[in-house]
Amino acid sequence: RCRPAARPPLQMGAGQSIPGDPQWDGEQEDPTGWPGLEQLTCDHCGAAIQRLRRCAACRAAFFCGRECQRAAWPRHREVCGSRTQGQGGQRSSGSPASSRPSSPRAPGAAADALRRGLKLFNSGNFREALAEADTSAEAAAAESLWELRYEALRLRGQCLEQLQDLAGARRCLGDSLAEVRERLAGSAASKAEANLLLRLGAVATRSAKPQLALQYQRKAVAILEADGGDKDSLAAAYNSLGISAGKRGLTEAARTAFQRAVELRKETGNVDGLCACASNLANLLRAEDQSQEAAKELEEARRLANQAGSSRLEKQVLLNLANLYENELDAPAAEEMRKATNKMQTRTSEEVEPAPETAPVAAARCRRALFGLPPLPPAKPSAPPECGSCGADLSGQSRRLRCGRCRRACYCDAACQRAAWRQHAEGCQPPPGPSELELELRDRGCPVCLEPLHLLEATSAESRVVILQCLHCLHSRCWNEWTDRGGGVACPVC
Repeated sequence: RCRPAARPPLQMGAGQSIPGDPQWDGEQEDPTGWPGLEQLTCDHCGAAIQRLRRCAACRAAFFCGRECQRAAWPRHREVCGSRTQGQGGQRSSGSPASSRPSSPRAPGAAADALRRGLKLFNSGNFREALAEADTSAEAAAAESLWELRYEALRLRGQCLEQLQDLAGARRCLGDSLAEVRERLAGSAASKAEANLLLRLGAVATRSAKPQLALQYQRKAVAILEADGGDKDSLAAAYNSLGISAGKRGLTEAARTAFQRAVELRKETGNVDGLCACASNLANLLRAEDQSQEAAKELEEARRLANQAGSSRLEKQVLLNLANLYENELDAPAAEEMRKATNKMQTRTSEEVEPAPETAPVAAARCRRALFGLPPLPPAKPSAPPECGSCGADLSGQSRRLRCGRCRRACYCDAACQRAAWRQHAEGCQPPPGPSELELELRDRGCPVCLEPLHLLEATSAESRVVILQCLHCLHSRCWNEWTDRGGGVACPVC
């Protein structure tokens, strides 16, 4: 894989755009005909803006810094506030709600049509969803529900994109972007503009314009960072930016974007988004042969999913973790990574430190959790055996009598066992047997070679296991042979 020359990480702090050249890798793509890629300039000196500073009152003016903002204030204050008013005085500098009629109206038909359109879109009925999006946009305009209108127009652009009408999607999203800049103000305008820019980036990707897609995503990130309000939308923008940068081979920029997305998801507590961002970051680290760092990210995501009580997300992360430990990590560093993310356990100085958890053992641990089995109890240091009746040391005896029921208590002979029975009988219980699921997993075989998989045990290099998304399991060597023969990524069982 060809990699670009090393460059310093791109710092992406709050309230600023992503610094650096407009084109990350030096390639130029003509943005003619693509709305929203205009170069921002300072309203005072006219310089191209790399660090985005927006007027906090009208949200429509941009400046290089505080010096230019102060110098421009005598002129800017005359239009600050009125600048966000539309033609005919329909807009104000405050919330978009202030442009509505004095008697508030319920969203009614517009919201209902939008809900129907989203449901149709998610089920793959794009033409029907397009019709509902048009209905919602017209009804929202009639009711002056501008934010709802732009959600409907964004859905319309998505429908056209899925119907392969990329030119129509670009025109629709461009017109929506112009309306947003004309009618909305404040955080609502920032969020709507950024979401439309992200959709235009998706259209650019489908149109084989990956560099333009990067520019759209970077601009959306810059707008949301400057606004500082909707951190979930900002995290989604960073995640999209990281995916595009990774596909372009810009690994440093992709890593920084994913790390920022993970940081934002942790702040908002969005576990679904956090697991997605952490998985993307882990995949990037794996591609760069940094599997241990990838395991750290996934272990942290698994811990947070477990705390949130989301078994679905935890299982998704466990599947990736099991395959990572099994097939990419050979060093016995899994225990170090797990302990770094597990802050709930504490140890006293008297406890004996167990042996480090190797990668195959960690893979077996993840497989047990993935299939719903309880974790194995930690191995306790074996104490010197002694008679359960008289307390005599039995370590020197080659033959000693063990309780046939609980298999824990040991005795010198049958006489000691009979003497201790009254006291021992209260706690003598047979060890719990394995469940049906555990027995089935122990006996499960590879669907290709039919040999045992040993899913609940630490495997050797010759018998490594891979788990597919459908939870079917097979040997790694059998999976490699299947893909080499042209099976692709399809499950040989499904």
